[in-house]
Formats: sequence, structure tokens, C-alpha cells
Amino acid sequence: MTPLNSHNLDFAHLSVQNLLALQPHIDHAGQIIYRNSSKDARTGVITERIYDQYQRLVQVVKSLPGNRCETHYDGQSGQIKRTNEVSTMPDGNLTCKDIVYSIPDRSSEILTIISQSGHLVKIIERENIGSRCVFLGQTDYNTDGCPAVTINQHMSRETGELTHREQIQWLTEGQRAMTEHFYFAQSGLASRYVKILHYATGGIFSEETHDFDSAIQKLSRRQLAAFSVEGHQTCLDVLYYGHDGQIKERQSTFFDLNGKPIAAHSFNNSSRNS
Repeated sequence: MTPLNSHNLDFAHLSVQNLLALQPHIDHAGQIIYRNSSKDARTGVITERIYDQYQRLVQVVKSLPGNRCETHYDGQSGQIKRTNEVSTMPDGNLTCKDIVYSIPDRSSEILTIISQSGHLVKIIERENIGSRCVFLGQTDYNTDGCPAVTINQHMSRETGELTHREQIQWLTEGQRAMTEHFYFAQSGLASRYVKILHYATGGIFSEETHDFDSAIQKLSRRQLAAFSVEGHQTCLDVLYYGHDGQIKERQSTFFDLNGKPIAAHSFNNSSRNS
């Protein structure tokens, strides 16, 4: 048997009666575990503590009618590994929160909201490094269970500032209808915008990209690409803009059904003006 270390014992909070109330059980893996249960007379919260075969705290469960919270610990280090919480909101919706802690100092959280009728309402995902959020995603669902809108935000690990935002509009069949990407420079200003329209079958119909001059926050380049249902590119149109906002150059390319270029056209306004 592994010798017990003082930092692994969690009996200081237990009275003599509770120590005697530790009951041995056999878990699903055939290991001996110990349980202790108590109830707060003021709040009504029932707390159950579970210890492993070496009497190290590995789980704490707190419950009330309609609410339950589980905290899982690493028996050797005493660090929290995972928390699960299920609670009923005032509007009757059910929330399920699952947080997983990893090393070094990182956590992933998923919050699921379910309606009284059992339909999925919303899923929220979050990733943290320390106290800094580096990813936040949310998907709202229709009453038929299909996703309606998804918004994903990516933040810098160093500064916590927003670097990329993705927004997805969904079709009722679960396929994407439109995807938008917003990219941001270190200054916080927009550097690129991408809009993608999809066929009902899920393939890309068109992709439009806007590049911005971060110094003056004006459009510098615009690109539009179109695709067939089979996924072959049919045309590509690229426009370049001057600081005055006027088109200074345009390049257009057209492709056959197999995606091979068959025609091209270019226009240079700056050379004409000169």
C-alpha cells in the first residue's frame, strides 16, 4: 500500500461522527472507495465526499432538488481535474456545465442549455489559459434541433485581444448557408473580411475577401471567386483600390467546367491617368 501523505488526507473538516460514518464501497472498477454524506440544515444542500482506496479525496458531490454539482480531484496532487454541474433555471430550462482542467493552467468549458421540452437551445464553449479567455464559441439552435447561428471568437494568448471572429448561418438541413470571417490586427482594427456563400448541398458557391489598409482603415483589395456545384472555380475577380477609394486596377479570370482558365481581362486605371 502507498504510504499516506499529510497533504492527501482531507479529514480535517469531518467530525468524529462523520469519520465513523465513512462507508466502504466497491466501485465499477472493483476498487474500494469510501463515502461520507452530510446535509446542511440551513440550506438543505447534501454533500457527499468520495475517497479512493488510499483515503484520498477524489470527488465531492453537492446536490439540491433540480441542482447537482460534481467536482473531481486528482488523488495524488489534490488538484481539481473536472467539474460537472446540472441546474434548473427559473425559466425551466436545464443547464449542463462541464469544465475540464489541464496543465499548465488551462481549462475547457462547455455549457449546454436544454428547454423544458427536451430540445437543445444553446451550446457555449470556452477555453481559458489562466484567467485569460482565448476562445469563446456559441451556437443557437432552432426548435427542430438544427443549428441556427454559430459565433466563434479567437483571442490572442499574449494580450487577450480579439484576433478572429467567425459567424455561421445554418440551413435547416444542418448545412452552412453563409460563413463570415473577421480578422483583426494588433491595433484592434479590422485587417480582413471574408464572406462565403454555400450551396444547399454544402459546397462553396462564392467567396468574397476584403483586405484593409490597417494604417488608414480603407479597403485596399477585394477578391471575388465563384465555384460550380462540383467545386470547380468558374471565375476570379480581383480589384485594387487607391487611398482615395477609387479602383486603380482590376484583374478578371474565367474558367471552364474543369476549372482551367479560358479567358482573362485586366484594367489599370493608374496607367491611364498617367
